[in-house]
Amino acid sequence: TWTIGKFVTFAGAEVIESKDNNNYSRSLPFLFAIPFTHTGARATYSFSDMVSATLGVNNGWNNAVDNNDGKTLEFNLTTLPVKWLKFLVNFYYGAEKDAGATTNNRDDGDKRMLVDLVLTIQELESLPGFSFGFNYDLGEEEDSALSATGTVEDAEWTGMAVYLRYQFNPAWAGAFRYSMLDDENLFLTTGGAVIPKFSGGVARDLKLTEFTFTLEHTPAKGVKIRFEVRMDKASEDIFQGSDTNPTGNAFEDSQTTVGGEVIVEF
Repeated sequence: TWTIGKFVTFAGAEVIESKDNNNYSRSLPFLFAIPFTHTGARATYSFSDMVSATLGVNNGWNNAVDNNDGKTLEFNLTTLPVKWLKFLVNFYYGAEKDAGATTNNRDDGDKRMLVDLVLTIQELESLPGFSFGFNYDLGEEEDSALSATGTVEDAEWTGMAVYLRYQFNPAWAGAFRYSMLDDENLFLTTGGAVIPKFSGGVARDLKLTEFTFTLEHTPAKGVKIRFEVRMDKASEDIFQGSDTNPTGNAFEDSQTTVGGEVIVEF
């Protein structure tokens, strides 16, 4: 099967369309660690009902028009060894910097690499109503971060998300998610800019975690109502605070949010 044009990425356990996710909000790996769309061409070959592979070339991460002279290669391997287990391996490699980006020895030919793993388990006869998911990301981009001494080094990041959903009955379901992101060089979250520490000095890496619980109600076919509580925690004070901390800055290292949505499919 050939796909030519603009299409969504293989990377990540969550998707752009809210109706197909378990939670109202998105995980940290989805928000920071992966691309969303690509423009190019890909070819998928199904070896059997259990194994398929895709190889493609595109204009990069979220670029309809390429921002440099390089292309990004993509590879996907999808396996369904048994009916309740699905496993995906995704790989992306290519230049993502803007043409002419040569400051601090950075070059638009520097390559970005992403390895993305997705595992889903559902419809287990021994655990009716339960479904599980796991996502892991490992990324790197050449010469995209500044060290404490001012030298240029590779940017690196890791992300992980764990999902659990239970369908109580046809009308009610509950979903739990834990995700984390380790942005070792502040490349994903601040574009490489350091974060001032309120205690003095600067931070050159950022660790984020979040716990989310979502309650979903389906009162009628095609209608979903979701209510969610999410708790985020960071290794630095990055969340806007309601009260100033002892240093006089209105930022905190944690944040709790509530949200909801109504989805109507037609």
